[in-house]
Amino acid sequence: MSGPHIASAIEAGCEYFITSDEKIINKTTGFPKIKILNPVEFTTLII
Repeated sequence: MSGPHIASAIEAGCEYFITSDEKIINKTTGFPKIKILNPVEFTTLII
């Protein structure tokens, strides 16, 4: 069900999509327009 959410984030021009669902993170590697990260990775990145 996250497909529409990721598509919406890309359409909105978001740089990041944050999720704790490892299945989504593992399946969506290589999206050129958006970085899909878990909350810990995102926090580490922005601090």
